[in-house]
Amino acid sequence: MTSSRITRWSGAVLCAAIAIFLLGSVGTGYAQLNLVYVTSNRSTAGMNSVAAFSNDGSGNLTPLAGSPYLTGGTGAGGSTAPTSGVLDADQQVVINSAGTLLLAVNGHSNTVASFIINSDGTLTPVAGSPFPSSGKDPAALGLFNNYMTNGDSLLTVVDKDADTTQTGGRPGYVNYRMTSGGVLSPIAGALYAMPVGSNLSQALPDRALGLEFTDEFKATPSTITARAVLPNGRMGVISSVPAPDGGALLGEVLHPTQNILYATLPASNGLAVFTFDSTGHLTLANTVANAGNTICWLATNAAGTYLYSGNNGNGTVSVFDISDPTNPVEVQDFQLSGKSPHTLNVRVDPTGQFLYALDVTHLHVLNISSLDGTLSETAPVVALPTPSAAALGIATLELPAAAVKQ
Repeated sequence: MTSSRITRWSGAVLCAAIAIFLLGSVGTGYAQLNLVYVTSNRSTAGMNSVAAFSNDGSGNLTPLAGSPYLTGGTGAGGSTAPTSGVLDADQQVVINSAGTLLLAVNGHSNTVASFIINSDGTLTPVAGSPFPSSGKDPAALGLFNNYMTNGDSLLTVVDKDADTTQTGGRPGYVNYRMTSGGVLSPIAGALYAMPVGSNLSQALPDRALGLEFTDEFKATPSTITARAVLPNGRMGVISSVPAPDGGALLGEVLHPTQNILYATLPASNGLAVFTFDSTGHLTLANTVANAGNTICWLATNAAGTYLYSGNNGNGTVSVFDISDPTNPVEVQDFQLSGKSPHTLNVRVDPTGQFLYALDVTHLHVLNISSLDGTLSETAPVVALPTPSAAALGIATLELPAAAVKQ
């Protein structure tokens, strides 16, 4: 068990408990802003954006003032199905641990947008944004908060090189320095080129151990690689594991308290479970069947008791009980309203009460049962500003609001 992860989540639980106490106090209390951000991935020139919403506590979403916020670039677009490889990625939009900065990819214009998150959740572009990605088709971001020797953060940009409208690129990982103000600058000597056709999909950080788990989605074989990441931005390979079914690996997520990594097996509709030691050596621990069709994306709750998968092939979300972390048990395969043909990214709300699920051009807010983690859907479905492409990437945030009279 990794004590640093326990500390992180314990802090979150403590903050939540304090917030609940304050809300229940007589006199002046403090409400929370419960926010969700989604990238539109629009392929119209200069029209990629981040849509931002506030959750009223019952699952009803209201757009923030000024939403959607233009990223200053163009999305990669792409079909709704995961067969092309263009949409096969995660962490397209990320938020720093302080809740002050948001980053989003512009896949077609090869830039990364950086925003200041204001006290009301609205976004303001950082001066100089968007910043060049040093490669073609940036598709995912891995953020190590306050990781460098001077306190700056380290950002890994995953250049996927799967945008068929661009040529001359090569997939790779590029590390950037990010200041507390959100300014990005490439780190000399920290560009790691990968073989053409690798179709990279994710870079999943474990800051506590100084590791990053990268997904070479269409490499031969498809692999997840553990890399040591130094505070100067240099990386080195520790271990690599192939897809146990001989197909592709996608949709990584870490267990919140233990050295366990879950990844999807879209070709065989399975879930792969890997363990790793403190140095990053990966070992296959289990594979589990999934009732949904074409399992692709994953999310866990903060307690590490339930895991959720977005099943692209039939528009469902599967629920796994992971109270025994290396032996997940599927307890539900939930159909999104409207019988959507595709489910994309999924994320658990900071309060643990809701699961957000993307359905190409819509955002679903699902209720999570406090008893068994299962899902239901009662809130209205939200249409996203994505008329020409599938929306990609979800980030969530809880911010303290101004004092309110009780």
